[in-house]
Amino acid sequence: MSTIEKQIAEHALEIIKQGWYQDDYCNAGEDLAAGTCFCALGAINRASYKLQGASDTIRRIEDRPEVGAVTDRLRHIVGAGVSAWNDDPDRTKEEVVTAFEKLVASYA
Repeated sequence: MSTIEKQIAEHALEIIKQGWYQDDYCNAGEDLAAGTCFCALGAINRASYKLQGASDTIRRIEDRPEVGAVTDRLRHIVGAGVSAWNDDPDRTKEEVVTAFEKLVASYA
């Protein structure tokens, strides 16, 4: 287990608790720094960038292996592709928070 992956998961949970979003990474398009609400993938990316001091511009997951690892773990928890699961019109913030709580717990 990677410590940075656990930190990303924990920070992403806090981001989601503050504000959740659907149909885009965040409520500011590709400018993660300006966003206040984030989708599941946006929260993971934002957490990674904040923790590692990188740019807040969205990059492909493949550019950051730890982001891909956290996303894969979340995908197994929700049983679907993370974007499609997050953007389901029937999805609730509470369901997303619960999934991220399970994600964090999976690193224990």
